Formats: sequence, structure tokens, C-alpha cells
Amino acid sequence: DCSVSFSSSPSPREPPNNTGCAAMRSPIHVYMIYGMIVMYASCYQMQAPLEPFLVGQLIGDDKGSDAATEYGKLQSFFNVVQTLGSLTFGYLLDRTGVRVGFAINFLCCAATYAILSQTTTIGMLYLSKVPSVGMAGFLVAQVGMSKLTEEGVERVSALGRLTTAYTIGGVMGPYIGGVLGSSGDYYLSAKLATVGCLLAAFAAFLLPAAVDETVGDKPSDKEDTKPKVQTPFIDRAKLLITVAGGALLVKFITNVANSMAQSTQVLI
Repeated sequence: DCSVSFSSSPSPREPPNNTGCAAMRSPIHVYMIYGMIVMYASCYQMQAPLEPFLVGQLIGDDKGSDAATEYGKLQSFFNVVQTLGSLTFGYLLDRTGVRVGFAINFLCCAATYAILSQTTTIGMLYLSKVPSVGMAGFLVAQVGMSKLTEEGVERVSALGRLTTAYTIGGVMGPYIGGVLGSSGDYYLSAKLATVGCLLAAFAAFLLPAAVDETVGDKPSDKEDTKPKVQTPFIDRAKLLITVAGGALLVKFITNVANSMAQSTQVLI
């Protein structure tokens, strides 16, 4: 087990082991993931508040109602792409591991912001949302934390701090984007976000190999000779609806309400 433990201390009778997985047990890797989430949220929030102004600029400032409608459609398109990505990214993460997952996430972010920084038409603005199918940074971070922390209070605390890290990025991003966009240049924040995401993609490979460990990679005391049976996707979906259907419905309704409020708030 290559999990990280910040609270436990080595026995005075046992010398510290600095080889193998033990050498990877450093809190710096946990803080790296926190930093990546801050970067992930900051880069998104730097350009998101400026998009309504960009839509107005591309359509024409004299067509306020058309701009509002177009911005609503753009947000809906973005959410559809994100939904499609969320259905497949978990499977991809199981196959590639956390480091590659982080790299894919940040490269998709960089592609989104790079296209956005060169947008001259509404069509290009919609095109910039297509790479966001791979934007799932928070999901990757949650999996990474589960690999680097001990099960129990430590893991729960680490996962809670992920939300704090995202909130920090959510506070920094709009302020930076507002300052950069106050000059009338609605593309500068997207260019800066592109650079930040590329740096984060390279930083993902500085994480230890332990974050890519799967249950199948761990040694087992008992040999399991039984063949593994893969449950069909339809059956898994039915089980999910049966177990968590009510919670998913509530989340769907609240997300619709939140999306409506967020889309109109920036226009107001």
C-alpha cells in the first residue's frame, strides 16, 4: 500500500524505510494536487465571466436580447459536452491512471482556452467548448487523493480540502479575469489560462507512480482463482438508478436551477 499518512509516526524500534513505496510517502504530492485544483479552477474562472461580453462583441452590442439568447445556448452546449465527457472519463481514468488523467484534463482545458483566445465568430466560440469533453479535473483529483491518503479521517479531510482548493481558485480567477478584461481585451485571460493549463499538464507527471495503482495491482494474500465477470453497462446503470435515483433527480433539478441563475446573473 503506497498511501500517505501525515499523522502516524515510525516506531522508535524500527528505522525509517526510504525505499519503494515508502519513499513516495511525501505530503508534497498531496499539496501538488491541491495546487493543480487551484490552477484548474482559476483558469476556468478567469475567462468564464468575460464570455457574455465576448458574445455581445461577436454578435453586436446593439443586439442585447440576441446576445443573451446566444449566451444561454452556449452554456447549454457546454453542459451537454461536459455531461458526455463525464460518462466516459471515469472509464478512461481506470485504464490510464491519475497522472495521464490529469494530463488529458489539462490538455483539453488548454485546447479550449487556446481556441477561445483566437475566436472571431460565434461558430468558433461553440467549437472552443468541444475539447471540454475531457475537463474532469476534480474527479481526477478525488481519485488521486484516495491513492495518496490513508482510509478514514485523513482521506475525508483531504477530500474536503479539495473543495477548499477549488474555492480558492474560484475566488482568484474572476478577479484576475476582471482585471485583465477591464481594458476591453476579452482574450488575454484565455491566453493566460492556456499557458497555466499546459504547465499543469506537465506537472502531472511529477506525481508518484503510486497514484496510478489500481486494486488489481495490489498483492493479495489469497489467490482468487474465480474468473472475473464484467457486469453489463445497462445492468450497472439500472443498479445506479435504483440505489441513487432520488439523489440524482434532486441534483438534476438543483443543477438546472443553478445553471439558469448563473447564466442570467452575469447578463444582469
